[in-house]
Amino acid sequence: NLAQHLHAQPEEPSVIEFSSTAIFTALPYLPQAIGVGMARFSGADLLTQLQVGRLFNLLCYIALAAITLAILPSFRIMGAAFLFAPTALYLATSLSADPINFILPTLLLAVCWRAKLKENKITVAEQMTLALLFLTMAMLKPPYLIYCGLALIIPRERFGSIRKKITSIGLLALPAVVFAVAWNLNYPFIPGIYWQTGADPAAMIDKI
Repeated sequence: NLAQHLHAQPEEPSVIEFSSTAIFTALPYLPQAIGVGMARFSGADLLTQLQVGRLFNLLCYIALAAITLAILPSFRIMGAAFLFAPTALYLATSLSADPINFILPTLLLAVCWRAKLKENKITVAEQMTLALLFLTMAMLKPPYLIYCGLALIIPRERFGSIRKKITSIGLLALPAVVFAVAWNLNYPFIPGIYWQTGADPAAMIDKI
């Protein structure tokens, strides 16, 4: 039926609007895009491009998972079982954005957990790492900004005082908040438009 429908379409190309297609940034699709781009540049066919994109997504996930496990101060065996579960690896071999959406918050948790156990004053390198990971949260999904709150587990003594702790974390998260707001002002995610259901809540729930 689909083939017949496509065959009946006019030969002239037509533009069909599909709103809210840029609700995500390029970050969670970067590994796949690099793989597909390299395969396409080498002249590979479409199927090979697909497989190479999946491979790059898997390799990126494994690399970030390995970094996460290396940073984790404890429970590494449990973490490995969680990160390398069959379902997680299956998802990582797809072209989906979900593997990156999953592993980066886990990496942020590992960084904050290790920072919690240290006793010296928090270093500039640690703060820059937190700021970068905060920014990646904003580049995944806007609700992921809540993961910036993981930094609150770091003891106030490492900042000097509770006031300095809150101020520092707030300033580190500020670029992420600004980015998230700016992106969503330009590419708002309105479910009614995305699923073409209007403003009917029942219709939107049926689409989920």
